[in-house]
Amino acid sequence: MSQRFQSRMALMDEHIESFLQIVTELGGYCTLEQAKALELANSDTRVLAYLRGLERVGFVRRVADYPVVYQITGATTRLLDKDRRARRVHDAARVLNRLLAVSFYVEALLWPAEFAFDHQHKINTFVYEGCPIDAIPQRGGKPYLWEELVLWHDYNRIGVAIMDDQQRSPLSQLKGFARGFSRLVACLGDRLHMLVVTGTGSRHRLYCRLVHHPAVMKLSPRDFAITIEPYQVRSAAKSLQLLPRGNSQEFVAGKPEPQQPRRRTSQFTTPATILTAIHRAATGTRGTSGTVPLVPLVPSKAERKFPGDPVQLQKTRQIQDLTLRRSDSRD
Repeated sequence: MSQRFQSRMALMDEHIESFLQIVTELGGYCTLEQAKALELANSDTRVLAYLRGLERVGFVRRVADYPVVYQITGATTRLLDKDRRARRVHDAARVLNRLLAVSFYVEALLWPAEFAFDHQHKINTFVYEGCPIDAIPQRGGKPYLWEELVLWHDYNRIGVAIMDDQQRSPLSQLKGFARGFSRLVACLGDRLHMLVVTGTGSRHRLYCRLVHHPAVMKLSPRDFAITIEPYQVRSAAKSLQLLPRGNSQEFVAGKPEPQQPRRRTSQFTTPATILTAIHRAATGTRGTSGTVPLVPLVPSKAERKFPGDPVQLQKTRQIQDLTLRRSDSRD
């Protein structure tokens, strides 16, 4: 373990580590209000001070300004020995979806509810209730519950919650939810509480109309009816503007602008360019006549040796309308 990482760990305490672990398990993002609700500190000023301190030592990074959103980094997943997908770069829709999970977690704690975060712990929740392993939603032939939140509440009821993805159709999400958990409904019956969590009133009303859609109900197992309850959180981020890659405006603004290439002007014309123009005018490369630019006279050795008669160094000679004719060249 590097000395720099050890110095970071020295700044951690049990309270901060618990906060980082919850945020990581819920997707890796949180706002200032959510950090306060997760009891990082008891005031907005102290919450911001804590988050800035964690940003300074590299455990979180700021990814949005309004609302202010922080994301955990690779140093946090390394510290907690957790899955590293939470520290990857995501688009705005995915960030909103993960912030919705944090809002739901904060509200569900008041029911009260107890969450299972570890993936194997989620699987064991159903296995210990007598459900066969193949009744759990599968991906690649293995149980897959990474995207769902699993919790206990209301006298040993098992809840499964999915977050509304606003880029997808509500009916499509309901059908996928019902199809994946239909066998668990047959196993647990009314003890399984299925929820779809929304952040806006319009999406909540859509789900309320579609939970009884025939395309959803036909996926129910025999002798059981799938019941999915829409749940709208009281406070959720509706939109956000992610910062450019670099994670802070100061970093982006501090970058030097790319150096513009210098443009050569007429006053920087090289001697080779002048000689080329003279040669073209004399040989008639571009026609029978040409114009030669001004050429300064260079004093001879005799003129430099006897300076009694001053040499007019500024005197120039201009050759205009130099006409080349074949007859003259023959003569």
